[in-house]
Amino acid sequence: MTIRPTPAPPPVRLSVPPHWAIFGLAVLGLLAVSLWLRASVPARSQPAPIAVRPNSMAILPFTNASPDSGDNYLGHGIAVELTRYLSQLSGLRVAARSSAFATPRGDADPRVTGRRLNVSTVLQGSVRRSSDRLRVTARLVDVDEGFDLWSETYERAPSEIFAVQDEIRNAVAVTLRLAGAADSTAMPARPTTSLAAYDAYLAGRYLLDQRIPGAAPRAIDYLTRAVRLDTSFAQANAALAEGYLRRGDIEALPPLVAAPLAKEAAVRALELDSTLAEAHATLGTIRFGYDRDWSGAETEFRRAISLEPSRPEAYTQYSRFLFAMGRMDESRAASERAVRLSPLSPLIMQHLAWHHLHARQYERARESLWRAIEMDSTAWRPHFDLAVVESAAGNLPEAEARLRIPLAVAPERAEVQAALGQVYAASGRTEEAKAILLRLRQAAEQRYVSPYLIACLQASLGMKAQALTFLERSARERSDMVVYVRIDPRVDSLRADRRFARLLRQLRLP
Repeated sequence: MTIRPTPAPPPVRLSVPPHWAIFGLAVLGLLAVSLWLRASVPARSQPAPIAVRPNSMAILPFTNASPDSGDNYLGHGIAVELTRYLSQLSGLRVAARSSAFATPRGDADPRVTGRRLNVSTVLQGSVRRSSDRLRVTARLVDVDEGFDLWSETYERAPSEIFAVQDEIRNAVAVTLRLAGAADSTAMPARPTTSLAAYDAYLAGRYLLDQRIPGAAPRAIDYLTRAVRLDTSFAQANAALAEGYLRRGDIEALPPLVAAPLAKEAAVRALELDSTLAEAHATLGTIRFGYDRDWSGAETEFRRAISLEPSRPEAYTQYSRFLFAMGRMDESRAASERAVRLSPLSPLIMQHLAWHHLHARQYERARESLWRAIEMDSTAWRPHFDLAVVESAAGNLPEAEARLRIPLAVAPERAEVQAALGQVYAASGRTEEAKAILLRLRQAAEQRYVSPYLIACLQASLGMKAQALTFLERSARERSDMVVYVRIDPRVDSLRADRRFARLLRQLRLP
């Protein structure tokens, strides 16, 4: 039997659609071009990546680990002093305290906080004090990676608080490998030799930063005690000057009383330490609003900025002066500089809105105030400023609506009542406006109410003669509001009067 070989199967022919064939040819072409370009470019050596050390940081208030909430000021004070010290180190940008301290407290993720503040490291910690021991923990967190670059716990006697702050400052400088850190970490001068004076100072500084009703008088009590315990304590004198100014602003102390006390403390602070930027800024505010010494005020503001160019509050104070002087472009630049330095501070954002309001840029003012509200939804002041904006823009129902929160939180504040009266007057609710005017004048017999606010309400009611009389009175009583009379929209109805022009000449406004 003959065995025939099995014939081979016919070859299988694959049918490739034309569009896939074109695609394949295109890919091969691109690959060939890529290889040719790579071969034709001369090889260059690639340096090994070098880890860049962080050069920016935020310092958060140290949390109070003690059962006594009365010690809250201690962690706040430690952070204030560390901010002051670390800001002086070359090569390190420290976030403004007004932004860093406005961030959420507690167990907030430092990485989230650091990204909001646009810094690469965050310093946070806790403090616990007992009768004979002080326990301070501190950690420096890398924002990108989330791990600790450095951490330490200090168990010391309460009298060693200065040494603990020095060691934290030095450890941060070494950890961040700052240029010249070996020289920069020399022990800073102790602000006082009295631990009791320092403790009173920290308590007073904490109350000033709270900006709540009744805080300024209590702060003044603590700061006065600090100065009495150590008459050479420059920082306590500077804070005391700020406290007196605050009393003349939100605590209804007459300017004729508050300003001289503030001036005495600021001058004393500068006699002790001429490099204190906050004292120069406070003295500039007094020269501006009380002395009406325009050149002297500008000298102090410029000196404050030159000493601490990263301190946003100096720019907001200078901005108000510039606006009153009619230098609006410079004022806007100073306001915007403050916001860049402290972008998360509702107070700094409110000031920018103040600038826009008086420049009659109402939409920009609204935008800034809503941003301030987003930063701090508990504050009543941005809502009040919104009411002033809407009233100036003629949106009276919205202005009244914006006043609901200020009226609920601070119903006795004279500026809130005056603003409501102005809205009533502009809305044709004359009797209601007059009732508020009567209450303000009666209140002025019991406590200080700025005659400037009464004048604003009288102007809204068409009582021009009376309004001008109260404006002249506010000038005699050295109200710090009267220096803005040339730009304040609340007195627009008085500008054509000869007495108004005479008032401007008396104020010697340029």
